[in-house]
Amino acid sequence: MARVAAGDARAVDELYCTYAAALYGYARYLMGERCAAEDVLQEAFVAAWRGAARWRGDCALKTWLLRITHHMAVSHWRATHPTQALADYEWLADERAASIEPRPDLRAALAGLSANHRLVIYLTFVEDRSQADIAAIMGCSVGTIKSRMHYALRALRAKLEPHE
Repeated sequence: MARVAAGDARAVDELYCTYAAALYGYARYLMGERCAAEDVLQEAFVAAWRGAARWRGDCALKTWLLRITHHMAVSHWRATHPTQALADYEWLADERAASIEPRPDLRAALAGLSANHRLVIYLTFVEDRSQADIAAIMGCSVGTIKSRMHYALRALRAKLEPHE
């Protein structure tokens, strides 16, 4: 990142080649549309390049980049959907749950979760991120992530277990 901050074009290329696929996948999950995800990816890399000197190494570089991507997605969503409250997070639509598991019952159960709960499930089971990483990406405490995971799993269990 020091080389990126110094303007080393080769370092920027290395950063992009190393992380673009993962960041695009996350942006695609968040935005749902290829074009919007590509815009978010570009905005995230520009922000990372501009902020490279501020990266202190107190978290993994991928976590820092995912957080930037998360913020760019939220900003993009606000700019393109000004009448929809951010708390609705409807940009995590149910068809994107299919990327986690193709089972129709699980897809339906995931679609019934709140967006924050779906996002915690995605970051945990698809991205294999730690709770500390997820907290950093989502901008909340580890306790909040633990709570969201607890309630998400409880809701999934209730929806997927056979009812007597």
